[in-house]
Amino acid sequence: MVYTDAAYDEAGRLCGWAAWSRSDGKDFRKSGIVLNIDRSTTAEAIALSRGLQFAAQRTGLANSHVLFGVSDCFRAVSIANGQWRSILAEEDELSETVLTLRRRGIVVRCFHVKGHSGQTLGEQVNKWCDLTAKAAMTQARVAAVL
Repeated sequence: MVYTDAAYDEAGRLCGWAAWSRSDGKDFRKSGIVLNIDRSTTAEAIALSRGLQFAAQRTGLANSHVLFGVSDCFRAVSIANGQWRSILAEEDELSETVLTLRRRGIVVRCFHVKGHSGQTLGEQVNKWCDLTAKAAMTQARVAAVL
């Protein structure tokens, strides 16, 4: 399972993203930035895509394994599950990631989690992803100024 979140800076057209995954009792965490992003939902789709890629790679998933992706963005979850067609080129990354994983025989299922509330364990992990994505975005803003 991988939890993801993104933070979006409309003025700077950038996003920070973060992913948290656990496999065999080990936690795996990763974050990054993406430039030239036009929408917050695109940032969320990219975060879910990068998180799925990261989790599949770090946990060594293979044929017939199931990978659960969790996001607080309904649109990203719907794109990943094939219920909503991506209409922006940047969102195609998520569709392509899911397709690539499925070609490897990995079953991908994505779910929505309520964001920014911290009530359940999943919401607490989402909060960590949110804070980490915001930190990545802030670092990118500072680097752009320096």
